Amino acid sequence: MSSKGHHGHTSGDGCCDQSDSLDTMNTQDLLNLPLTDLDHLSPEPIWSLGSYAAAACLLEASAAKAGNVHPDAPFEGMDYEDFRRSAETLGAIFDRNEDVSCGRLILLAVQATRDEIGKNTNLGIILLLAPLVIAARAITPNQATSFRARWKQAIAGTLSSLTKSDSSQIYQAISTAKPGGLGRVEQMDVRHAPPDDLMVAMRLASQWDDIAKQYATDFHDVFDLSERLDTYRRFESLGWFESLVRLQIERLSSHGDTLIARKNDPAVVDEVKELATKVLHSDFPAGKAWCSRPEWKRLDRFLRADQHQRNPGTTADLLAAAILVSLLCDTMQRSEPHSIP
Repeated sequence: MSSKGHHGHTSGDGCCDQSDSLDTMNTQDLLNLPLTDLDHLSPEPIWSLGSYAAAACLLEASAAKAGNVHPDAPFEGMDYEDFRRSAETLGAIFDRNEDVSCGRLILLAVQATRDEIGKNTNLGIILLLAPLVIAARAITPNQATSFRARWKQAIAGTLSSLTKSDSSQIYQAISTAKPGGLGRVEQMDVRHAPPDDLMVAMRLASQWDDIAKQYATDFHDVFDLSERLDTYRRFESLGWFESLVRLQIERLSSHGDTLIARKNDPAVVDEVKELATKVLHSDFPAGKAWCSRPEWKRLDRFLRADQHQRNPGTTADLLAAAILVSLLCDTMQRSEPHSIP
């Protein structure tokens, strides 16, 4: 896929060319959309990949998901505006650095976020979106294969091509972000020297971290979540926000959240899964918002208790990555009408 950023560089063989005059919707315009318009956002082929990434971050942060920051639910010392600004910063970094390696792109994005926001708002999102964007730039036209299938192949290639330098820069990025809930392990701890092969560390960490698991499984969960997101939006006619709220509940019901698991006793994760399952099985009139259900409100209160130690942050990161996949696949399916879906 071609990606022409703000400086006019072009990479890849190009399945949708863009001109500088139509470089993006204008990321600032995107970030300033009213929530009602954002809920029905439709991507445009003229967007840069940075704008797609910014849109994914903004949609994820804007949905009133249980336990997460959203426009009506700040944390102490962190609010929706921090995430909105983080989305803008991430999109700009992606567009200004089209030819750098995966590790370098992740490090630049983390450093820029730290400089602009002064806190860790999006390490997990950066770790997921950077390789997806790099892989998307490598995709070439092929009407015999769907864009989604080509992206899956491309992400596998991107991950298998990570170098010793990528490993070092990603370890540096994690250290710079200073995320909570890391814990300590005997092998491949991010406080130790980085391994020559990052994938060795990611496969090990995949046992307790679903961000690392995406690296170990070629982003299997992300692509699966994106397909389910598409189902809700296309076939059930839900907006982005209700689709994301529903998908979050389903994910918490079936998987819990690995950030919660690292910060709490196993019984807390079991309680999260049980509460989320009760939301899914609740009897409520069709068409009513999920957050109107008493069962959802109980789940939300539980996740926000204990000074937000139960924040399902990893699930939010996975949803942001799934949104990016849905947005770009939607665009490319319309841009390549004769290719298989």
